[in-house]
Amino acid sequence: MIVYITRDLMFSSRVRPIAAGLGLTLKVASGWEDGYQKWQQAAGDSTESVAGQVLPAAVLVVDLKVVGDLSELALWLPKFREVAGEHPLRALAYGPHVHEAHLAAAKQAGFDAVMTQGQFDRTFASWLAGPDA
Repeated sequence: MIVYITRDLMFSSRVRPIAAGLGLTLKVASGWEDGYQKWQQAAGDSTESVAGQVLPAAVLVVDLKVVGDLSELALWLPKFREVAGEHPLRALAYGPHVHEAHLAAAKQAGFDAVMTQGQFDRTFASWLAGPDA
């Protein structure tokens, strides 16, 4: 499962078929609280399989444009990891390349991948299906 925190309908419409193509459920959330609630509801769903390959269901994607206070990154990411428990959580954050402070804060908060918006658009599918999937 993927919880995708964004308010950008264009990007969420691009991510949906990528998730579906890998057999993953996508839950789009408009903010931290909404995303966390969806995350908790799906916590019992630990894995999904695609063509016999087991993929972790725990993927968090955060559009940094929804983050008002950068300290929220360090506050919320551990909460998502705690709910994931023993299941690996892959966390990706992305934002405009001009928002350098947001990108740096996401790296410092411990996101597994931090990308510019352009990188996300071009490489999300390969990142999701990559060897860490």
